[in-house]
Amino acid sequence: MKIEIDNLHPRRDTEGRILDAHGGPLFNRFDGLFYNYGVRYGETDGYSPETDFVCYSSKDLQNWKFRGSIWDGTQRRGLHFRPHVMFHPASGKYILWFLFYEQFHRPGPKKPGPNICIKGTATADHPAGPFTPYEYGTRLSCELSGDHDLFVDDDGSIYLAHSHHDFSAATGKATIRVEKLHADGLSSTGDHVVLDSEGIPCEAPALFKREGTYYCLFDQWTDRLKWGSGARVYTAPDPLGPWTYRGNPNRNEKGEFRIWAQQNTVAPIETSEGTVFIWAGDRWRTSEFLGTDLQYWHRLEFNEDGTIQPFHFTERWSLHLEV
Repeated sequence: MKIEIDNLHPRRDTEGRILDAHGGPLFNRFDGLFYNYGVRYGETDGYSPETDFVCYSSKDLQNWKFRGSIWDGTQRRGLHFRPHVMFHPASGKYILWFLFYEQFHRPGPKKPGPNICIKGTATADHPAGPFTPYEYGTRLSCELSGDHDLFVDDDGSIYLAHSHHDFSAATGKATIRVEKLHADGLSSTGDHVVLDSEGIPCEAPALFKREGTYYCLFDQWTDRLKWGSGARVYTAPDPLGPWTYRGNPNRNEKGEFRIWAQQNTVAPIETSEGTVFIWAGDRWRTSEFLGTDLQYWHRLEFNEDGTIQPFHFTERWSLHLEV
């Protein structure tokens, strides 16, 4: 099936409404359907507890059906971000990992205190939920954990790539860790490796595997600024390293961003020509409200040595999807 990817116009659901699902993976595939999970911002500024986790489903990545909130109503009131879902064969459950802020302040004279960012998990019997919270404050190898990506390897091993926030100094920083989870998918073994981001506070990691090589992409904090962020590329022979920096295809020779978007996932998609990896990013501040901001889908092109070719803005492109 040939599908057209349009990066100039907002994607809409089957009812004609603009897709409002941000900061989450777009290409989970369960039982023959693609699931698009994300934060529903609506007309908020993104820091409102009125936001929600929602999902859409599609057979072809073009016709998206809105499935509504994925919660069962027992979640805490607060700021939830980065919904990532996996299927756990041993339990038959769908497992959700998310980021939760117990407190949040924006810069200004009335700071109530430091950001307390923690991880949480939830489970459901179906990919669209309802998800019941399992734990808030899931213990990892560090105390404060920000953005993350959930990755299941070919042998069933599960890893979490996540940022580690450190506000102990006057200037906050965030490094990226890849951490192995227990077989239950709900807790960490504590085994981890820290990726060297050269002192740059980083977030929004994406972890995937291609031809036996593991990739982790991320870049600097952006706080939803309109120019987004770059895409620092690291590769390794194993999720726990050693990791090697392989360039930043979303920055030009002057360090400027090639595509104004912040990545939320990199996903393998099966096509008639083989596996295609799609880099997806939120294009913040492209509309009046966060809930209607555009999203950009980019096909990654790889060199023979496994590095990723420089990004370039593509208005429209197509692929032949296997459904």
